[in-house]
Amino acid sequence: MTGDEMQQIKDGYRKTEIGVLPQQWQVVKINDIAPFIANGFVGAASRYYTKDESAAGYIMGKNIRANKIEAGSLVRINKEFVAKYPKTKIFAGDMLTIQSGHAGISCIVTKEFDNANCHAVIISRFNRELACPDYLAYYLNSFHGKTRLKRIFVGTTMNHLNTKDLKLFRVPLPPLLEQQRIAEILIATDAHLEKLDAVIKDTQLLKKTMIEKLLTRGIGHAEFKDSEIGLLPKAWEVVSLKEITHLVTKGTTPSTVGFDYEAKGVNFIKVENIDENGNINISLTSKITAECNQKLRRSAMQEHDILVSIAGTIGKSAIVKGTDLPANTNQAVAIIRLKLFNSLDKNYLNFIFSSNYFYDYIKSIGTAGAQPNINLKQLKNFIFPLPGIAEQKNITNILLEFKKSLDLYNNARKDFMELKKGLMKKLLTGEIRIK
Repeated sequence: MTGDEMQQIKDGYRKTEIGVLPQQWQVVKINDIAPFIANGFVGAASRYYTKDESAAGYIMGKNIRANKIEAGSLVRINKEFVAKYPKTKIFAGDMLTIQSGHAGISCIVTKEFDNANCHAVIISRFNRELACPDYLAYYLNSFHGKTRLKRIFVGTTMNHLNTKDLKLFRVPLPPLLEQQRIAEILIATDAHLEKLDAVIKDTQLLKKTMIEKLLTRGIGHAEFKDSEIGLLPKAWEVVSLKEITHLVTKGTTPSTVGFDYEAKGVNFIKVENIDENGNINISLTSKITAECNQKLRRSAMQEHDILVSIAGTIGKSAIVKGTDLPANTNQAVAIIRLKLFNSLDKNYLNFIFSSNYFYDYIKSIGTAGAQPNINLKQLKNFIFPLPGIAEQKNITNILLEFKKSLDLYNNARKDFMELKKGLMKKLLTGEIRIK
C-alpha cells in the first residue's frame, strides 16, 4: 500500500482484500458463518407436483427476487417428495441464492415458507450467533456484492454460480448487533417501497377502470345506441384513424441508410423509451446525426405527434413534446399526426390506445406470434368512439389527473430507490456506522 493510499484511509478503517472496511469488521468466507450450505433439488420434480394448496411449497429461481420470495407462481410438492429428499427442505432464516440465470440474487426464507422445499438454488443456513441472515442477503444483492460475485460466475450462454464458489466467497462481517441494525434499516426501506408499489398498482387499476368507463359511457349521458364497437352514447360518432389523421407512418433503423448510432445528436426514440404511463424518457434514447435524421425525414417527428408501438409490445403510446425534438424513430413505432385539432383532442386519442378498444382490435387481427406486430394499413383502419370536442377535453382532464398522480408516485419511487442504493452502499461497506 502506497503512502497516498494510507492517507486516504480514514482513522478506524483498514484496507482488506475486498475493500476498505472498519477496523472492527471481519472478512470471512460464507462457509465460516454458515455450517450448512447445500443445493436444492436439481432433478425433474414435476411428477411430484400437487394441486393441494396445503402441501409444502416448492421454491424455484423464478420465485426469488432480491430479499423477497414471490409466491404468485409457486407450485406445491407432495409428501412423497418431502420424505424422499429431506435435505432440500428449507426453514425460516435460510438464505436462498439463485444459481443460474439471475445468478447470485438472494432472499431470506420467511415464516410463511418455513418447511417448504426448493429447486436449483443454493441453501445457506447461518450460525445465528455469528451472522444475521438478512444482512448477508442484502450484501449479496448490493452493488458491491453483485460486482464481486460476477467474478466467480461460470458459463458462456448463462451465468452460473457453483455452490463450492459461494462457500468460499468472502463477505464483510460487522459485529452481530451492527449487522442486525443495518438489516432493520434496509428492511424498513423495502417496506416503504412495497407501500409505494401498492399505491401505484391501485392507481393504475383505478386509471384503467376510469378509461374504460369514460370511453364507453362518457359523462352524464342518458341515451345510448348500439354500434359496431358496442353500446355508446347516442351523440357519439365512430371514426377510423385514417379519417382524422394527416399522416400515419413509421421509422426505420439508421443502418438501412448507412448510419450508426452516435454518442450525441438527434434523439432516436424506441419502444423501450416509452413508459407504461405514456412518458418518453429522452435521457435513455439512442442518438443519430443530423445527416441521418435528414435521410430519415419521412419519420422525423413534430410536436404533438402521437407515437404508438406497433411491434413487440404493441399499444404503448406517448405524445411528442417540443423538448423531445429533434427526434426520429424505427419501424417498431408508428407516428400519428392529426388533422382538425379544433375537433380532436390529442390526449383523448392517446388514451384510446390504452383502452380495450385498441386491445380488442389487436386481438381481432391476430397479431400473436414470435414478434407480434400491426402494419400501418391495419393501424389506419382502427375504429374508435369520438365524442364532441368539449366532452373529449372533459374526459382527458379527468384521466390526466390519474396520469399526473402516477407520474408523481413513480418519480417518488425512483428517488427512493436511489436513496436506498446510496444507503446500502454506505451501510454495507461501513462508510456509515450503525452502533
